[in-house]
Amino acid sequence: MATITHDDSGTFTINERRAAFTQAYDEEQAWRSQVVAQAMAEYNSTGKMTNFFKSVLGHFNALPQLEQAQYPANYASDLEDKIKLDFNYFNHAAGNGGPTPGSLADMQKNQDKKGLDLFDLLIR
Repeated sequence: MATITHDDSGTFTINERRAAFTQAYDEEQAWRSQVVAQAMAEYNSTGKMTNFFKSVLGHFNALPQLEQAQYPANYASDLEDKIKLDFNYFNHAAGNGGPTPGSLADMQKNQDKKGLDLFDLLIR
């Protein structure tokens, strides 16, 4: 579809090009909605976004060269670095390491001892 959308040769009518653009846009939006929902589920259950970054990288690699060229030059390598890091945003640590001091998980653990919940912690 990107080939049709960007074809200025006159082979395709403006309506055909617009239809190709609309179809590609709709497919991209559907993919984004799905991957963001999966990312939120991953984050809420594990504190990580590693599978999200893998999905984004796979999607990027499947794009035509014409569309990949619109992204920053280091886009794929940045995603690969994030995948390798396997960062846990709850623990504020890479991989499966325990909570680092001051991390959300550490603060929640310490607050749980005082009988406070996460909401109490966040409003402070």
